Amino acid sequence: MIKHIKQTSEDDMKEVLAMLLAHIYFNKNDFKNAKIYYLLELKYITTKKDKLKRINKIANQYFEKESYTTSAFWYQKAFEYGDENVLYNLAYSYQKRKKYTKAIRIYKMILKNNNDTSSMNNLSIIYRNIGNQPISDYWYKKSQRVK
Repeated sequence: MIKHIKQTSEDDMKEVLAMLLAHIYFNKNDFKNAKIYYLLELKYITTKKDKLKRINKIANQYFEKESYTTSAFWYQKAFEYGDENVLYNLAYSYQKRKKYTKAIRIYKMILKNNNDTSSMNNLSIIYRNIGNQPISDYWYKKSQRVK
């Protein structure tokens, strides 16, 4: 039993250390090394709920810094853990990186469940950006009817 407690304590220390190092690198805008330590930190989080909470926090940090490549990585991880609430930010991250095919697919997935006008407006913007004005107009008009 004492050996088990010692192991748990050691893992807790490793988790905290990885989190601190990730924060240090993140605050220096060294996102590559921050990602390494965030992934290491997640290895020591034992419950799915806590892991998902941490992944969302990490994703939001990158999103706020407009690091859309990395935020997409973390939002995708959160979605894989079963959090559908991240889909809008995942789609937007792809949209900002001009990964329009992925963004369109996700926005349409969102719209299967609700009439989210932000998703409709973003579809309108994407279709305008790729030169498909009729589809852009369709999504814009549809978003206006929902309001």
